[in-house]
Amino acid sequence: MYRTAYGNMSGKYKLTYFQMKGRGEGIRIMLAAAGLDFEDDRVTGEQWMAIKEKTPGNQLPVLTTPDGRVLRQSMAIMRYIAHKHGLYPTDPEDVYKTEMAYGTLEDLFMELFKVMTSKTDEDKAAIVKNLMEQRGPQVCTQLIEQLDASKTGFITGSAKPNFADFAFVWIIDLITDNFGDLIKKFPKLTAHKDKVIKAVPKLEAYIQKRP
Repeated sequence: MYRTAYGNMSGKYKLTYFQMKGRGEGIRIMLAAAGLDFEDDRVTGEQWMAIKEKTPGNQLPVLTTPDGRVLRQSMAIMRYIAHKHGLYPTDPEDVYKTEMAYGTLEDLFMELFKVMTSKTDEDKAAIVKNLMEQRGPQVCTQLIEQLDASKTGFITGSAKPNFADFAFVWIIDLITDNFGDLIKKFPKLTAHKDKVIKAVPKLEAYIQKRP
């Protein structure tokens, strides 16, 4: 944890990230799901260059806590919020189910990341083909198997949505934005995303008002 010169005078959490969803959106969703009022600091490229050198790790997102500490690494931040605000299980079996579900979601996210970071049009076309025809359907099927195995309707079988469900909302939302035709083949995924959002009024309010 760090302190930076730009700090936090608002008395609440402050998320600093670009004007996009990306990795920052997972943190925004977790903050909203935890019922936390936060400052959504969406910076431009020009603003980022002005603060980059004094930002821990020289990268975004960062989360400034109400007491001025600055947290970095998006997944560490998401887990921090979840642990601190009762959205992460404590039983080892439930922890395993949660991390297994997240790991599956991360597999899907990394396929999107490969597309976004491909260096040539030829590479991008091959990666997209694999995502749409092979790896994407494979991972989506695994997610549906996990949902079908749940007796509660939430992905880990918890009584209420937890870290894994909120990560689900984040990642399925990203994939839908970029590869909607893939997600259309698996309507259960969209149905679960919508169910989680509606189950948490403050998360639903954030989703409805976000840029």
